[in-house]
Amino acid sequence: MEATIRPLTDRDVDAARTVQTVAFTALHRSQGEPVTEVTPEVVERQRRRVRHFLRHDPEGAWAAVVDGAVVGVALALRRESLWGLSLLVVDPAHQSGGIGRRLLDASLTYAEGCATAT
Repeated sequence: MEATIRPLTDRDVDAARTVQTVAFTALHRSQGEPVTEVTPEVVERQRRRVRHFLRHDPEGAWAAVVDGAVVGVALALRRESLWGLSLLVVDPAHQSGGIGRRLLDASLTYAEGCATAT
């Protein structure tokens, strides 16, 4: 099934933080690194982070959706002439199909006119 890339919305906050957790947990396990416990404090911090981007950089917040479910997220920011990619994650079950590249391309539209990128 083809993913749809669309702007992230307030309705996506929990799904976005879940995809982040799943992707980073899989990465850490694959590299033999310890997996961070997902406590209520961690969940709330993740929610605040996503909401912060939706408030301050909504044009840099993107979701990849398959069958109505968020399977990937990109969060980018702009500060004056600086653009930065803060988060790019895809659920491991949907990786290697180009979703990450499409999310990156969408987030790069927010970099137009910036002199510096990080």
